[in-house]
Amino acid sequence: LFGFVALVFEPLYYFGCNWDGIACPLAAEYPLIGHVRDIWAIYNQFDPMFFNVPKWLQIMCMIEVFIFGPLYLIFAYGFYYNTWWLRDLALPFSGALIYSTIVYFAMEALEMVPGTNMAIVFAVNLPWTILPCLVLY
Repeated sequence: LFGFVALVFEPLYYFGCNWDGIACPLAAEYPLIGHVRDIWAIYNQFDPMFFNVPKWLQIMCMIEVFIFGPLYLIFAYGFYYNTWWLRDLALPFSGALIYSTIVYFAMEALEMVPGTNMAIVFAVNLPWTILPCLVLY
């Protein structure tokens, strides 16, 4: 699920909508982008920061897509085949995921946009912290 979100769902929204979830210029030409935008619009009702994405969040989202995305796939492969190198990768990756979600939650709280429902923001994004904590445990 994490890999799908990072490698498919998020890039279709970020690049397909050019960080503009309201206008989303490619949605008319590419129906899949329109569907992703519509799904994302549900989340945006609770986290309106994604209607006007600040640069710090754009950077974090690109790290999610280009660094964490491939690592999710590598980690899934290593877990499935029970590879010897999985632990060497899992520990720093888990730390990076925990760090990034803590920064994200802190920035959401510090730069809260009117209309933000922090309970929903936490509920939707908490799995990106819980799973790495379980791995470290």
